[in-house]
Amino acid sequence: MRGLLLLLYLAAGASALCIGNYYIYALGDAVYVFEKHSLKLVKSFQFEDGVDAELTRGCVVIGDSLYLGAIIGYRGVVVKAGPLGVERRLEIDGLVALTNHCGRVAVLVDNMSHIAIKWFTPDLEPVGEEWWRRAGTYYTLVSSGCELWLIEYHWPAGRVNIYYVGVGGTRTLTHTAEEYGVAVPDGVGGVYYITPTKWLKISKDGVVNIGRGVRDLTHKAFIKGDAIYAVALQSPHGPNYVTVARPWGEVDRIYLGSRRVDLAADGGYIYIYYGGSRLERRPYLPNGTAVVRAASDIKHGNVKIGIGDVGEVEGPVYGPVKVLAGRYVGYVAHCGGVKSVEFEVGDGDAKEVVIEVRGHHVRIVLVDFFRRPLDGHLYVEIYGIAGTCFRDIAKSPLDVVLPEGEYNAGVSFFRDMERGGYRTEEYISPWYSFRVEPSGRIALRDMLLDRLFAVEGNTLYIYRDGVTYLELLPAAALLGVFYALDKLSSAASRRLGRR
Repeated sequence: MRGLLLLLYLAAGASALCIGNYYIYALGDAVYVFEKHSLKLVKSFQFEDGVDAELTRGCVVIGDSLYLGAIIGYRGVVVKAGPLGVERRLEIDGLVALTNHCGRVAVLVDNMSHIAIKWFTPDLEPVGEEWWRRAGTYYTLVSSGCELWLIEYHWPAGRVNIYYVGVGGTRTLTHTAEEYGVAVPDGVGGVYYITPTKWLKISKDGVVNIGRGVRDLTHKAFIKGDAIYAVALQSPHGPNYVTVARPWGEVDRIYLGSRRVDLAADGGYIYIYYGGSRLERRPYLPNGTAVVRAASDIKHGNVKIGIGDVGEVEGPVYGPVKVLAGRYVGYVAHCGGVKSVEFEVGDGDAKEVVIEVRGHHVRIVLVDFFRRPLDGHLYVEIYGIAGTCFRDIAKSPLDVVLPEGEYNAGVSFFRDMERGGYRTEEYISPWYSFRVEPSGRIALRDMLLDRLFAVEGNTLYIYRDGVTYLELLPAAALLGVFYALDKLSSAASRRLGRR
């Protein structure tokens, strides 16, 4: 399954941050062009058909021009754009990957029976191609310096063939790995192939195991200094985080806080693209530590705590976790709703956020006809808008701590019944709908429910017999009044009849 997810991630898209010698192109809701030295925004423009960053198949900058491989309307397209906008587009069916091969645009094509590498000039004029019979499940193309590498994944076998592509398109099998991984250019003609257990350096001269692997599912990766920055996802739609790993095993995880954040490295710097027109350049990835705590008297098994776009746990504390410097939202999700707090983490900060969520004591009491408390067992289920709040079997009276919010409760119990001269037990399972107000008082939400209960203050009385004397006394009094009125009416009628 891990291998299949990796193939899905590899197919899902490439970097939306493309760095050249003079310009940086960032793909967001539009294409943003930045001057590299000053990071000043030069221009932004839209593609005619629109391009989803999730459907990009690689982008490179050659000279001043951006070359973007993308899927637009189910068709593969290579777009050439300059600082002023789109200059040319070329449709290529079966487009899988695009890269820069020593000043030429190299495009990997897969038509499901054969694969090919096609080369184009910077003006997108074809200069050559090489075809091979398709043998793998998925392919990708990696350039390093002026060398080109073809990676062939076999699923579900778990085998990966790594080919060096020489002059004229000749392929040389350099290494066969028995684990899925990601190939990252080393910048000097070779590639690093990183699996969950191994970190291999592969060149034309051979293969060297230089360290431990990286276990995270990698969406994209780049090398800076002696570390690899592997951008990973907790799930295909989960939050982004970066695993910073070194060959000798030092590993750090930094959450980015948003799927829109993209990273790239060039010339000893990391470029951080936050979306829109915001781009930063740093010598390292600025980060801090965040902890979110719940100050609550609610049973912690019914509370989820976390940081938006980072993660959550059940219990009173989330963290500590490392996050990219920026603004975040900590929250406590209890069964009655969500309480959140916005906070900021600066570079080097150790931030602790406390969110107070107080509960109110709600008593559930089983009573008899005379409204005397009984010690019978109750099976109680309480549900709020965020899921199950409480579920347990306990003796009456039962005390449950609930925060302010709206709830549905099922209270089940047995009661004795006499039928046909025999005593038996009847299972009663009524449902109640109520709201816990800020004062802790219970207010009914639905007056049409089966009235096997009464509410006073913060107490819910459950009528074992379906009624108590408090309901019968008013009814008896009313019957007496009706009886007296009926007698008076009859007597008056008789007197009138005698006249």
